[in-house]
Amino acid sequence: MNYDRIIVELLNRVSILEEEVNKLKNNKLEDNNSSNNKEVSILDTFKDPNIRPTDRAVSYIKYKIETAKENNEEYVDIVALEVEHAIGTKMRSPLVCSAMRKDYGCEREVLVDTASHNSTTYTVRYFIK
Repeated sequence: MNYDRIIVELLNRVSILEEEVNKLKNNKLEDNNSSNNKEVSILDTFKDPNIRPTDRAVSYIKYKIETAKENNEEYVDIVALEVEHAIGTKMRSPLVCSAMRKDYGCEREVLVDTASHNSTTYTVRYFIK
């Protein structure tokens, strides 16, 4: 038997397989990066300084409710501080809490409240129909 020829042939096959695996890995990385970039770009729109903070808060809350609907969840809990972070503001609890009290076409229940009704801990549960 010609072992040299067999070894060379096996090495060629291994190198071809390695190339195929690398191509598959690169395609998978590209797919992951494009989906991650989409998510990042959506979340970045909530921090656009050219849009009023109230509109950004309302858009974020609607986004969370729509995402919960798409995922067939029964409800989504939103905390005022979460919204503040998402829209890139600080110390804007009255604005955020006011946006959270708006009607978004679903039932809501206040889970955490304070005397002022404008706290970073203000939490609302939106029930998805």
